[in-house]
Amino acid sequence: IICKHCFEVSHHFDSHCMDNGHDCPVKVAFETGAPARAMHTYYDHHDKPVYVECQAYPIKDPSGAVIRAIETLNDVTDRAQLEQKVKESEGKYRDLYDNAPDGYISLDEDGVIVEANRTFFDMIGYTRREIIRTMPFKDLLSSESAKICYIVFPAFKKGGRMRNLELTVIKKDGAPLPVTMNASAVFDADGRLLVSRSII
Repeated sequence: IICKHCFEVSHHFDSHCMDNGHDCPVKVAFETGAPARAMHTYYDHHDKPVYVECQAYPIKDPSGAVIRAIETLNDVTDRAQLEQKVKESEGKYRDLYDNAPDGYISLDEDGVIVEANRTFFDMIGYTRREIIRTMPFKDLLSSESAKICYIVFPAFKKGGRMRNLELTVIKKDGAPLPVTMNASAVFDADGRLLVSRSII
């Protein structure tokens, strides 16, 4: 590989990495005089992809001009493949969560909705942007149901369980929607409520 360009050896490119949509940490190190980092996909002698973390360190002359760069390469293929598997797994669970037949919502300690699935949004007619981290759950309820929650929520914050609570949600179009709510709480080490997980 001596006397060949790195893009020829590692990427099998005919021209510079920058011409092919890739960052070049060596070029950045020469231009800025500072270390630079990039993630690249290389190819071994069997054309098998290898995921590499590249870091370039500038070497300067007494005047401070960059005259050379040292590039270190760290094979992170196993880590990259594991991260990809995790993303795929998260995608599958997210799909199951979003398309479950029941509505799922999570509330913080103040009763504000911090997460919900697509089924819940379909039920009530609101969008994610209109609700998540902006609307307390009680604001979606009829006045009578809001009073019920005001009574039971403090006990729920202590006991951590709520079963078959019957409420009336007011949809965006104003129509009432009778629901049953089951919830469990997640506490921190000091026993403070972090979030609740509810099935509607």
